[in-house]
Amino acid sequence: MKTLKIEMTRRDKVKVELDESYFTDEWFEEFREFFYDFYDLEQLAEHIAYNIVHNNATFIEGVGTPLRDGEKPYWLSESEEKQLNKHVNVIFNPYDTDVEYE
Repeated sequence: MKTLKIEMTRRDKVKVELDESYFTDEWFEEFREFFYDFYDLEQLAEHIAYNIVHNNATFIEGVGTPLRDGEKPYWLSESEEKQLNKHVNVIFNPYDTDVEYE
């Protein structure tokens, strides 16, 4: 059996929409007390995108469960709806990726 080494680079396209009136300086201050040292929306958006794409997360500590494409995620049960954060929307199609092989 022949073993082939393949190096692959994958680029995912993700949009994260954050409600600026919700994610205030006070919100970030409280978030930093318990979670990560983030100071702006860009840092938070990168964290959310990474967890959704790389970790396949449905719930993000300190943030909750984001909307998906503007809608409540289909897998969210009635008892989990209190975790839904309508101030975060993630637009992500896992099939809309660019892949390069070397």
